[in-house]
Amino acid sequence: MAALKDSSRPATVEAPDVGSATRGRDNYSLYGVLRTKPGRADSPPTLCMSCSDKIAAWNVLGIQGALGSSFLEPLYLNEVVIGEVPEQMRGVVKEDCERALWGRLDVGDFGSRVESLPGKYALQKPLISFTSFPFIHSRATMVEAGVIVSGSCNDSLCWFADASGLAFEVLINGYRRGVSPKHRIRDKSLPLLCKLSMFKLFIRVQSAIASRVARTPVDNCERIASTAVYPPKDVVDTSPPNQTVFAIPSLSMPPLVVACPKTSRDSESTTSGSTYFETKQSILEYQNLKNLLTGANGPFVGWVKSGEKWETFL
Repeated sequence: MAALKDSSRPATVEAPDVGSATRGRDNYSLYGVLRTKPGRADSPPTLCMSCSDKIAAWNVLGIQGALGSSFLEPLYLNEVVIGEVPEQMRGVVKEDCERALWGRLDVGDFGSRVESLPGKYALQKPLISFTSFPFIHSRATMVEAGVIVSGSCNDSLCWFADASGLAFEVLINGYRRGVSPKHRIRDKSLPLLCKLSMFKLFIRVQSAIASRVARTPVDNCERIASTAVYPPKDVVDTSPPNQTVFAIPSLSMPPLVVACPKTSRDSESTTSGSTYFETKQSILEYQNLKNLLTGANGPFVGWVKSGEKWETFL
């Protein structure tokens, strides 16, 4: 496939070494190969793994990430819905997706090793479903409507659920639209989805929880965890009574406490001055599981990581 996409490439492509990720669509017919994005052979290489690789990792680690795991139990996908697949192809696509998203991890003793870890981590097997409803902004729908579709766009629209104030952000090449280059690193100019914003939010939530727990008996942790403390002012609560709305507050707002920390994780709390990388590495339960997945003997050995070089910031 890669050779056909680029006539300047040789007709044959060398198979990847054991324990290494391959570039995009190289060795397209091989199963179980870790791949980096983007798939095009003529595009600049990145340190980002393919979508199917990341979803497969989420089916073990959860989507909450290392920082989120300090406050939340693992958050897993229970269903993946795919559109624009003809009826006659759905059986094949379902089989491919099951293999790519969890089947390649459900081999050997990896599943039992995951389940033997403390906490509620396990290999998840989300349901693969299909929909006949077209995506109104897909290329096929736009062409059918007579809209001229140009090349890809470097803009991205980030939408925030349940937000009555800041409902969305428009980013261009990772920066908020309309912000001058000299102001990009200011707190109020940072995208809410960037690593630095997430890290600042993590520190605020952690501090709020520590402060709250310090003056609350341990027996009341369960009650605190089920109640929204410091609710964001720009979030409209439309949930049924006694349920908590979880949202991403803006950087200028007090945090939303979503859980009460476990005593076993007290030693993993970040200290003042720790970098983003150091803080993530200190969350041992999550990192041990990640190493089980991507380490020397793991099924995802060769996983490309951005690492300390790109994550040493406060």
